[in-house]
Amino acid sequence: FLGMLFKEYHQNGLFFATDINPSASSSISQTAKTNKIEIHVCSCDLLSPFSPRLSSSFDIIIFNPPYVPTESEEIVHPFLSSSSSTPSSSSNFPSSSSSLLPASWAGGKRGREVIDRFFTQLPSLLSPQGRFYLVVVEENDPQELMREAEKMGLVGRVVKKRFCISEGLSVLCFEWGKEG
Repeated sequence: FLGMLFKEYHQNGLFFATDINPSASSSISQTAKTNKIEIHVCSCDLLSPFSPRLSSSFDIIIFNPPYVPTESEEIVHPFLSSSSSTPSSSSNFPSSSSSLLPASWAGGKRGREVIDRFFTQLPSLLSPQGRFYLVVVEENDPQELMREAEKMGLVGRVVKKRFCISEGLSVLCFEWGKEG
């Protein structure tokens, strides 16, 4: 559990966790409570509740996205209305957590649709000395992700590669490019 590791090295840190699935958020809260770690948990879409209040405030962001390539229609958008891409009221939120299960894996075209949306929110929240870690599979095109991040001023590198069952997994690390 990452919270235990971070707590050991950053006693004064604030820890946040988000998940689109309220059942997953509840599990995070229970795990944190069991391990005596204070984590602020939010059931939400990506990083949306943090911006702009916490602009440039996050030193470490870790994202294990839904990265499996699927049809776009399989992506769960519980906070969006069916007729637009604007946030909607909670009345559009699926009534059961089981209907949110695909949110844990369905990544859309090339498994990138959720990742690409996340990337648009990232620059405003990552602190100047911050690092962003992202779990991807080969189908997500990690090299292209690093090129896209470079356009935003972030330098990316592969910090871990592993083949697990039928997935070629990588962990990418991004940080702001150093000037001068």
